[in-house]
Amino acid sequence: MINASVEFRKTMRQRTDFKPSASILFADGRMVNLTEHDFSINGNELTDGAESSSFPLGVAIGRAFSMEIRNQDQRFEDYSFYLATVQLQLHFKLDSGTEETIYLGKCTITTPETYGTTITVQAVDGMYKANKSYSTQLKFPVTLGEMVRDCCLQCGLPLGSATFKNSNFSIKSKPENISCREVLAQAAMIAGGYAKVDRNGYLQICSYDLSIFEREGMGYGGSFDNSENAEFYVDGDNIDGGNFDDYSSGNTFDSGTFLSMDDFHMFYDFLSPPQTDADDVVITGIQITDTAGKTHLCGEEGYILSIENQLAKGNEQSAVNAIGKLINGFKFRAFSGEYIGYPLAEFGDICYVIDQNGNTYQSILTDITYRFNGKTSLKCSADSPLRNSSKDAYNSDYIKAVIAARNYTDQEMSAYDLVVQQMSQLAANTLGFHETKIIQDDGSVIVYRHDKPKLSESKIVYKSGIDGFFVTRSYTGKDSTTVWKAGFDSNGNAALNILSVIGIHWDWAYGGTLTLGGEDNKNGVLRILNANGAQIGKWDNTGADITGTVKTITSNGVYAKITGQDIAFINGGDDINEQVLMQMGAAISTDSNVADIDLGENTSFGIGGNGREMFQMHPYDDWTTKILGNFEVMSGTKSRVAETQNFFDRLLYCYETPTPMFGDVGCAQTNEEGVAIIDIDPVFAETISTGTEYQVFLQKEGPGDLWIQEKDESYFVVRGTPELKFSWELKCSQKHFEHLRLEEETQRTMVSKDINNAENDYSDIIDGLVNDYDTEMEELINESN
Repeated sequence: MINASVEFRKTMRQRTDFKPSASILFADGRMVNLTEHDFSINGNELTDGAESSSFPLGVAIGRAFSMEIRNQDQRFEDYSFYLATVQLQLHFKLDSGTEETIYLGKCTITTPETYGTTITVQAVDGMYKANKSYSTQLKFPVTLGEMVRDCCLQCGLPLGSATFKNSNFSIKSKPENISCREVLAQAAMIAGGYAKVDRNGYLQICSYDLSIFEREGMGYGGSFDNSENAEFYVDGDNIDGGNFDDYSSGNTFDSGTFLSMDDFHMFYDFLSPPQTDADDVVITGIQITDTAGKTHLCGEEGYILSIENQLAKGNEQSAVNAIGKLINGFKFRAFSGEYIGYPLAEFGDICYVIDQNGNTYQSILTDITYRFNGKTSLKCSADSPLRNSSKDAYNSDYIKAVIAARNYTDQEMSAYDLVVQQMSQLAANTLGFHETKIIQDDGSVIVYRHDKPKLSESKIVYKSGIDGFFVTRSYTGKDSTTVWKAGFDSNGNAALNILSVIGIHWDWAYGGTLTLGGEDNKNGVLRILNANGAQIGKWDNTGADITGTVKTITSNGVYAKITGQDIAFINGGDDINEQVLMQMGAAISTDSNVADIDLGENTSFGIGGNGREMFQMHPYDDWTTKILGNFEVMSGTKSRVAETQNFFDRLLYCYETPTPMFGDVGCAQTNEEGVAIIDIDPVFAETISTGTEYQVFLQKEGPGDLWIQEKDESYFVVRGTPELKFSWELKCSQKHFEHLRLEEETQRTMVSKDINNAENDYSDIIDGLVNDYDTEMEELINESN
């Protein structure tokens, strides 16, 4: 919402004789300043809204300004208003004698003017620049923040803030057939809000925020109660603050004062009764349907917003979870009404609406039309809770108007040039500041420069003192509770949001991400020079060139050393004492994204240590691979590729168990006495530990009953219904590994990588457990004594 002083707000309750002014910069460089006398009485209005019948989640808002300029003397006959920029201001003479100015922003005239005794023009804010196709060189996946920054750079919109809600959300794939404006809108949807160009020309990704309703703890759903009854609020939790016409009874209301109304509006002076829905909207969930037809929901049944969003493709559940976390539970009332001239409202502002009966509702502004010298139309759009289907649509008359702009060609600008241009425009059209000086006991001065006449009512504050210069856009009235987000101190330390420069000289730098090149910076280049200024390394779009040796050192001192076509794995702290663990002098090439090592004809590849080869691969022997020791798969699966006749190659996965096991299957039939004796394959028996417990599973192949009567190391006996066919499966622990079960990965060092020593390992583990038991028992005996 637009900040204004308390006196401004009080005065406009009595009168609304605001005086507009405008500065028009024409495409040929000429500038004309307009005062209130240059505007027609009618035909001047500012619109700010989504123009949607549903709740506008995920929209890119555009503000539009219609203007009628008097031209009886034909003084604008040789001016072309097309693509001229308009800086709009509103002035208000306060009862105290001071004049307060509100900056309403900058618009660009995108439709040809209509000449006559008056000139009619239509202007829109900077969002019109986003009505172009989005194309990107980004490699996916990328974060939502990266895509928004890339989009802003393409359409020439400076980004107001480097981060926003859910800016780290992962976009899995590149969106297709989409405009920059739709990218911004869908990004704003994931941020739980909307995109807009603020009054200073910066692109903002905003999130809806209704927390003020709970924080203020104010009345909702009741009525004003001026009765003399000792028991107030007899008809609900109403607002009770006295007379809102002239503040004769004070400027307070229940649970706050008008001084705290910087974050919301209070609308109760409608020119005619406002139209309100019969019920509140309470958002209960967010849902999206993926390309396979599966619906992903965050929330519960009730008032569900169904969304469509290309940026959520492949990550749908995470998207609705992120959005639902921000807006599920929102409660507001849809309404519309005609209000007195009210220039302080902006899209997305929250408000209280008080109808003709004194009923109070909390709401959100989604459409505002401010008419100069006239009334203001206010609206909150949302589908009725009884008929909600709420599939968000992104289309408005505003978009149609800017698409109709003829033969407009964007001027390509670098990110730095864009910021400089924006800064220059701010400097050329900046408003004045108010100044407060606080004289200290020693005669020194602390100076505050602020946007409103009173420091306590200001939001934008610059504070300067001996220790530094500090800036905030959210002054609380107290220095101690204000967060000063920018500034620099007397030591030369600075805190900034986004730094745009041509060049930087530094001794060191520390941060998270370094990005080089792209757009007007073309292909990024990283160059490394030695002390003499000679280049010893370069990394650009053609690859990396390094003079000397490349070392990749691990924490245990082992590193890979690459010199020319030789690769060596070395253990050693210096070049003198290094020990070569492995060396290859192979020619390495890349073919179909597969890295190959040419080993030569009839050559196998092996990895080993301590004189023992533990891994062998034989390319010329049907690609047989042998592993001596354990085989562990971290965060993956073990599978085999099987050929099929009609369904291509398919993966078949290993059956995993908590204990290493082998199994065998077979079929049999009981005899006339209902008995079947199954011999365990003697070869199989030597691979398993039949001396321990093993399991047999039976499957009947007809009516009757079966059970295991006896299990032996070499056979098992099945008894049941005579002459009954059945299938069986035997499972047993692998020999020498029956002691293993769900051990932690770090305990694998206890198990030998040589199968021949498994029995020794088993004995060592048992001995260790026995020793631990004996120690514990000895300690218990000592304690009891």
